[in-house]
Amino acid sequence: MAEAQQADMQGEKSAFLLSRWAKKIGLGPKTSFAVALLAIACGIATYESLTIDNPVYTRGLLIADIVIVAILAAIITHRLIRMWRKNQVGGSSSMMHRRIVRQFTLIAVAPGIMVALFSALFFNIYFQKHFSDPVNTAVSESIVVADAYIKEHIQNIRSDVLSMAAQINRTPTQVLENRVLFDGYLSDQVIA
Repeated sequence: MAEAQQADMQGEKSAFLLSRWAKKIGLGPKTSFAVALLAIACGIATYESLTIDNPVYTRGLLIADIVIVAILAAIITHRLIRMWRKNQVGGSSSMMHRRIVRQFTLIAVAPGIMVALFSALFFNIYFQKHFSDPVNTAVSESIVVADAYIKEHIQNIRSDVLSMAAQINRTPTQVLENRVLFDGYLSDQVIA
């Protein structure tokens, strides 16, 4: 039990030291700024990928866009919660914090919105480019081919039926009157 408490205290101490170090070097604002720059870069990359025909690259960009939006949402949520807690405590600089968080939100959300808009634009153009004209052309051409195929087979069946009818007309009446002979004769005609 004492070991568990000691390990727990050690973990808290490590977390406190890490938190103090992060504050000392300004890791929070630097991370936020880096994520905002990354969002802008991904937005530009998404826009540039409109000309590239590589689904793996597209899928990677989509995943990156989603991850960046999630990170931005987490940062904004964290800042809002911190601001709300400080306001509850009655911090003297709560008004300033609200202004900073509001400005950060605008700065952080703008790239996220740009990434979302670029992604939506990209997918709209991508699907229209790759599926609109080629699919319509392929469907139209396949209908023409299918119609020609059906007409050809109808003609073949018609000529086979006319040929069989002509041969049946030439058969002796004895074969036509005898059911067993006629079935055999008809089977021979179908096989031939």
